[in-house]
Amino acid sequence: QDALQSYIGNQDNNIQASLNTELNEFPRDQDIKIDYDLQVENKIINLGNELYVALELDFPFKKYSIEDREKPLDLSYSYYLDCNTNLTIPDGYMISYTPEAVVFKDDKFDFDLSYAVEENVIVYNKTIIIKDPTILISDFEKWNGVMDKLSTFYDDQIILKKQ
Repeated sequence: QDALQSYIGNQDNNIQASLNTELNEFPRDQDIKIDYDLQVENKIINLGNELYVALELDFPFKKYSIEDREKPLDLSYSYYLDCNTNLTIPDGYMISYTPEAVVFKDDKFDFDLSYAVEENVIVYNKTIIIKDPTILISDFEKWNGVMDKLSTFYDDQIILKKQ
C-alpha cells in the first residue's frame, strides 16, 4: 500500500494519497480501477481576487517531441491512461477560464484532455492511448503537432475569480 501511495503521489512531498480501494486481489482479466483521494500542496497561486489552479500532476508525454530524428521512434510499449480528477470550486468563486481541450484520435494514438463543469465541480478528464508504440517518420509531423498542443495544455492553468 505504501508503494502504491508513493507511485500515485509521484514521490512528491507535496502530494499525499489516501487509497479508497482495497488492494487484496484484482481479477487479472479485468481492468484495474483504483479509487484514491489526493491532498496536494503548492498547486494554487492566490492573487487576491483570482486563484490559478494546476490540476495536472504527472504530465505524461510532455517532452516527447521528435526533433532531428532519421529513424522511427520506438516507445517500447503500448500505453493506456484514463484518469479523472475532480476539483470542488471553493465557495465564493466562479470559473473565469479553463484551458482549451486537446483532442486527437487516429489509428496509432489518441489524446483527449479536457475540462468540464458539473454543478460546482471542475472535472479534468485525461485519456491517452498509444495503440502502436512505433512512431514512424511519416507520423512525426502529426505527433509533434499533438505534443505542442499537449505541452501548451499542461502549462496552462484554470483561473477562478471571486464573485
